Amino acid sequence: MVHGGFFVGRGIGAAASALVLVCCGGCQPAAYTTSPTPTIVATGPDIEPTYECVPSVASAGDSTPSPTPTVCSRETYLRQEALNAAYVEAEGQLQKFHEAEALLAQGDAAGQEPLRGVTTPEIYDEVAGQYATDLAEGYRFEGSDIALRSVYRYPDRAPRSVVALQACTDFRNTVLMKKSKVVRPGRTVVRALSFQRVDGVLLVSNIDVLDEPC
Repeated sequence: MVHGGFFVGRGIGAAASALVLVCCGGCQPAAYTTSPTPTIVATGPDIEPTYECVPSVASAGDSTPSPTPTVCSRETYLRQEALNAAYVEAEGQLQKFHEAEALLAQGDAAGQEPLRGVTTPEIYDEVAGQYATDLAEGYRFEGSDIALRSVYRYPDRAPRSVVALQACTDFRNTVLMKKSKVVRPGRTVVRALSFQRVDGVLLVSNIDVLDEPC
């Protein structure tokens, strides 16, 4: 489900306040890092490898120091390795989501099928349906760039999903049009996207618009 407003579209009072997903430098969401590489601290024919793991941390961008790796069990290492792989998969899906959404935002229906491939049916219906409604009413974005500028891993929301990402969207090189008239300049939006695994594939299953600087 999409919460907190849908598009970066019409905005004021409508379900059009925050769907197009693009990030800008300077966002300050949570981040997740992990060091899945085991470190061997002994030598000899019967050594047991020692693993180092990096805990998930809240991040304030580049100002937050990197967490210190600590010795962990093989089981913890394997869990973090699997989680890291899931984040990498989700980041790839997010990029596809962005590319499909950017097409829809500019009135191009070619974004529908790629969007279907990276979202649950509920999210697809909400996103594609709202863009179709806005397009039918004459709304679209025009401009040189709708850019995905930064993405952060968001462990605080992970209990509700396999993984979650926080992304910041920059529409400032576009203008929102209604037919031939400029409604307003483009703006930036921050959203949290949760992912669930469906038939073996991570899909966007929830979108929350966040009251965060971008």
